[in-house]
Order: sequence, then C-alpha cells, then structure tokens
Amino acid sequence: ISGAQFSMGVEAFVRGWQMRLHYLVCTVAVMALGLASRRYSKDVPVFVAEYAGDTLWALMVFFGVSTVAPFARISQRARVAIAFSFTVEISQLYHSPWLEAVRRTAIGGLVPGFGFVWTDLVCYAAGVSIGAMIDYPAYSKVHDDARNGSTGAAYATIGHPTSDGRDWRQSLSVDRIPNTRKVIPRVSYCPIN
Repeated sequence: ISGAQFSMGVEAFVRGWQMRLHYLVCTVAVMALGLASRRYSKDVPVFVAEYAGDTLWALMVFFGVSTVAPFARISQRARVAIAFSFTVEISQLYHSPWLEAVRRTAIGGLVPGFGFVWTDLVCYAAGVSIGAMIDYPAYSKVHDDARNGSTGAAYATIGHPTSDGRDWRQSLSVDRIPNTRKVIPRVSYCPIN
C-alpha cells in the first residue's frame, strides 16, 4: 500500500467517524424532541400532540440507521428504517405475558409500544421521508462524484514545496468503474505557482 493510498484510507476513516458523530447528534436531538412532544402534549395543537411523537420516532430510527451505515445510499437507509419501524408497529398485534411486562416499563412503552394503530404507519413513512429529505443535500454533496462516475476530489492539501521552490497541490480523487460500485483511487499533483 502506498503512502497516498494509506493517507486516503485515513481520510475516509476520519470522514466516516465524523459522519457517524453527526448522525448520532441528530439522533439524540430528535429523541429529545420526541420525548418533549410527549411531555408537553397538552401545550401543543391536538394534531401535533397526536402525530409528532410517532413521526419523530421514525426520524430518530432513520438517523440511527444512518449512524450505523453512514455511507449507504439514502434509499437503503430509508428502507431499513421503514422496515424496522413497521416491524415494531406490527409486533404490537402480538400480546404475550412477557411482552406485556416489557411494554409496562418506561423504555418498553417507547420502543415496542402498546397497541397497533394504522395511522402510526403513515407517521413512520412521513418521519423517514423527512429524514431522507433532510439528508439528501449533504449526502449528494459527498457522494455525487463517485455515484455519477465522474472524478471527485476526496481531499486536497496545498503547500508541498519541491526542490525547485514551487508549491504543488496534491489531490486524491476517485474514478468509478463503469457498471460496478468499485472505485479506483488516484493521486495527482499540479503546480500552483
């Protein structure tokens, strides 16, 4: 492995953890909003009190999935979040003594819930859709170049002086192999003065 490839790997690793931290902060913030929507339900309009919690719960699930898989496509993360949310809601049709005991706890009431309500499915779809719309501008900026097959700079550093005293710009970029998901890293140098 060359120094440039190692450096690109380190940059990707750091970028991945930065994205995970971003999604984790979003998850916690949405969780706080969701809990606040339940706590202050008497202070907001009935429509908001009724549906905000479930919508925010699905949004939190979307950001949670994004925390685990930040480089997955938005559509993949949305499908996983919808599948998880719908599975939890449909599981509320099942009533067993041990599951009812879990549901009576504070966490059990928030995660598996109490009873199946079809409008919750609509709220989950809305919450995940909102998450995808929020995430789209940031995701497309990071992934556009590799996804569309064009060359995109992964990062660039300026100020590599050479023996002749000129500064060079180093860029790491990726080229997509047509009809595959594979990319080829490429290092290029060009003089800046």
